Amino acid sequence: LLDYIPPDVETCVIRYGYTKALANNEKILGYVSDGFWADAGTPERYFAVNEAALNRGITLSHADPLSGYALSPKRDVAEVVRMGDKVDIGVDVRIVPPVVLGDRVKIESPGRHWGGWGDVIDVGLRRTQIRNTDGVIVNYPNSVLANSVITNFSYQDEPIRVRVRFQVNYNADIEEASSVAQRAIQATERVLSDSAEIVVRSLWDDNGGHMGSGILMEGRYHIEDVRNRTRIRSEVLKSINRELAAAGISLASPRVRIEQI
Repeated sequence: LLDYIPPDVETCVIRYGYTKALANNEKILGYVSDGFWADAGTPERYFAVNEAALNRGITLSHADPLSGYALSPKRDVAEVVRMGDKVDIGVDVRIVPPVVLGDRVKIESPGRHWGGWGDVIDVGLRRTQIRNTDGVIVNYPNSVLANSVITNFSYQDEPIRVRVRFQVNYNADIEEASSVAQRAIQATERVLSDSAEIVVRSLWDDNGGHMGSGILMEGRYHIEDVRNRTRIRSEVLKSINRELAAAGISLASPRVRIEQI
């Protein structure tokens, strides 16, 4: 069948394989089996089969999908849980999916001095260990994490959007400022191509009910790896500042009004 499938193209084994083989009077045999079978010809069906295997909804006689997991003691997992290498789970720990141990996460509440970004390296009975961006291993009580908003940035393998804000003077040419800033962002290394855009966020301080220091603008762009977010963002901000200055476009300064009483 593989001889009938053209190389280096996305194709279908039915249309290019079986159909052409039958047209050439090739002998095609079948096999009757009462075991599990599934058509995993699309990413969605492939994921569904893996989910069924991890949920133990199906029994595979030739493979144990949980055999490579570092579980102590080894036990069934009720729903889909993915784990990296050298992960050990305590005896009485209950993991509520979706969970991917080894992921990068952001914890809103308990970060404080050490920051709320990090990689989960171990889930214990009462505490969870997270290696933050400074390389420090922080032990968070599970009770604290349960009451925190946790963002999992590596649960889906897709580029993420990053935003940066800046202000230009009210007398600036908005179209020119947008164009210069967009080019500055797009020229920054590791910013995905054709992902940069500029939007005007505000001409007025909605919270304070007065004019701001200038026109509030926001640059948006996409990156591949959230681990590089801070470094890329720093380069983007420097690039915007440099290119605006070169174009003679001033960043806004705080306005101070002095009145004589």
